[in-house]
Parts: sequence; C-alpha cells; structure tokens
Amino acid sequence: MNPAAVGVGRKDIVKGIKLLKDIEKDSGLPFISSNITMAVGSTHPFPSLRRVKWGENEVAIFSLTRSMPNFDATLGINVLDPVDTAKKVVDLTKDADMVICLSDLGFKDDHALAREVKGINIIIGMGEGQRILSSPSRVEETLILRCADRGRQLGVLDLPPNMAGKGWPLAVEASKVVNLRERLNTITRRIASIEARGESSKGRAEIAKLQKLAAPLEESIREISKNGGGYNHSITVLSSQTKDDLYVEETLKDLGPDPAKNRQKLPQKRVSRPIRPPTPQQARRSSASSTKASALPDGEPYNTGAMSCRRCHTDAYRSWIRTGHSRASLNLSNEQKRDPNCLSCHATKLSFIKGGAIENLVGCEACHGKGSKHNAADGNIKRKVAEVVCASCHKGYHENSSFDFDKDYEAIRCDRAE
Repeated sequence: MNPAAVGVGRKDIVKGIKLLKDIEKDSGLPFISSNITMAVGSTHPFPSLRRVKWGENEVAIFSLTRSMPNFDATLGINVLDPVDTAKKVVDLTKDADMVICLSDLGFKDDHALAREVKGINIIIGMGEGQRILSSPSRVEETLILRCADRGRQLGVLDLPPNMAGKGWPLAVEASKVVNLRERLNTITRRIASIEARGESSKGRAEIAKLQKLAAPLEESIREISKNGGGYNHSITVLSSQTKDDLYVEETLKDLGPDPAKNRQKLPQKRVSRPIRPPTPQQARRSSASSTKASALPDGEPYNTGAMSCRRCHTDAYRSWIRTGHSRASLNLSNEQKRDPNCLSCHATKLSFIKGGAIENLVGCEACHGKGSKHNAADGNIKRKVAEVVCASCHKGYHENSSFDFDKDYEAIRCDRAE
C-alpha cells in the first residue's frame, strides 16, 4: 500500500518497542509516534513528525497514543501528555499546507484534542471505544475520521487538492450537497406558490420567513462551489470473504502460535508476493508482451476493482460512491454475507493472477465489464449498460421489490451531470 505514515498505538507496542523497531527495519514501514519516549535518555524511538508531498502541497503527519503508566514502566517508555505534545508539534508545522494527526486516544479525547489544539486539519482516530463514524465528525475546522480496528474496514477520504492550504476551506461533505439543494428547492417552490396566490400581508410575512431559512443554505452551496465541491467519504467493509495476503499468510504460518518469540529464530526467507493486476495507466505504458499477462491463464478477462477505475475516471467514481451500488453489502446479515446467492449480486469478485478476493459492493465492472482488457481490442467495456445486465440482479429476488429500468438507470448512472 506504500503508506505515508503508520501511527504507533497501544496494541502495537504490547510486545515491546524492540519488536516494532525490528519490523520497521525489515519492512520499511514508516512508523511514527510523537509522544512516546524511552524512559532512559528520553529519546524518541520513532520519528515524531513526517512531512510528505501531496501534489504541490506539503502535509505534516504526527501520531499520539494514550498513557498507561503501570504498563509503560514495564516497557521502559514514557508517554507524554498528548495535548501538550500536539501543541508543540503543530507549532513546528506552521509552514505546512495541511496537518494530520493519527490518534490512538479514543473518540471523546479526539474531540477534546480538536477543541484544545487549533491547527489540526484532520484527525484519524482509533483507540478506546472503537466507535465507527460512517460520516466524518467536525469540530470547528477539524475533520475527525474513525474506522474499525484489526483491518475490518477500509476508509477513504477523497479531497480535492485545493482544500489543502493555510486557509483550510473546509466545506460540508459532498454527499450532503444534494440534500442542501433539495431543501433549497423545496423552499423556492413554496415561495413561488405563495406568490402565485397574490400579494398579501400574510403572504409577505411567510415569504420573508422562508427567505430567512434559504439564506444559510444558499451560503453553504456558494461556499462549496468556491472550495471545489467539498469532499467524499466512504467506508468499505472487509469481510472474511476477502482472502489474506499470501505473503503475510505464509509468514504467519512460519511464526507459529507465538510470533513474538519464534520470529527471532527464523532464517531470513524470501517469499514472492502475489502479482496484482495492472491499472489502466500501467497497462498503457507496458509493452505488447506484458499485455498477454492481463488475463487469467485461460485467456478470460477479469475484474480489477473500482479503485483501479478511479485512477482515470475520477468524476464517475465520485458519482458512483454516492449511489446504493457502493454500499450494496452493508444491509446484508452475517449469514447473507456468506451466501453465494446473495454475494453474486451484492458484491463483485476480484481475480488476481494468484488468488482472489471479494469487493463488498457493486463495482464498476459489475455493470460495465471486466477491466483487465480495458485497453485491448476486445470491446468488453460498455459505457451504456444494457437493461439485461441490470435485470440479471434486479429481477424480484426480494419481496415488494420493483425495478423500472428507465427511471432507476438515470438515478444510478455514474456519468450523469451533477
């Protein structure tokens, strides 16, 4: 995944700092911790701040965890006050275009941190409570995100580059823009209806009241337009149907039931990672010989996932992420998530050269065709979706369900104008 930074939390250091330092050395993972210091020497075992480039912007990233004094003493560490630490770090990042905090403090403490420390743009939280936020929380100009632990969910925050900057023009979430416009349209129609009845003192009073309600909605929409349309946020459930990474799976088997103890005894062993399908951009740059590897051994094209499509079709992806297709598996019970009959419509199968996985949503390729031969001359990608494709799932599996192709297609299509 090539992460820019990996925050160190309580669960990461449960086996001691040395194990995590060894993992850092072997894997190259960019661990970061701003308020953990060694008890002897007061040195930081990990960098307290990382700076990365996002387009033309510089993003500063720091990490905080919570103190557990009795346990910290056994680990030989001190955990500094997170609020004091955050204030010092933010003071060092005044030249950065954006400041992100990776927090292991907990839901309530994340909000308290945002209130007490000005200058943090985004807090990505974990920690006590493991509370999930399907939509980001906001404390003044700080956006707070949270997801599940143990890799059970994947969160995506899609920001336009112009949202980074000293002014941090934080608009409302883009998925709420439609709601704002609908509310404004309702008020506008009511005003037109009152005006059509003819002028009266009662009518003028009603119109004045409605105009007062419309003013903040209009201001919000203007602000969103000025700032580039706000942001998109989504959370994808990673179920047990998703196969483990072959490299990690084989390594864990070698380590046995006590990884921390057995890891030091293993000889160094090189394990090949599974080959992932190329993105459309990579495929265009590849030679003719590599094109032959863009399909499974039997020559059939395969699905590469919505994130592969997103790299080139950004606008369509942003439209799709706001539709029910992107959340198709969220309303399934645990039993249904294991039922192939349900998954055949509520999820999209991803195939790799080695192994496979399940995309817990109705992805781009479920409608438009499998993407591994997108750049070949096979013509398997269809922009206009045929009714028979939709009807393969929308054909009465559920009671009281109805499907009107013309109406429903217009509501779900990802190339529609905003």
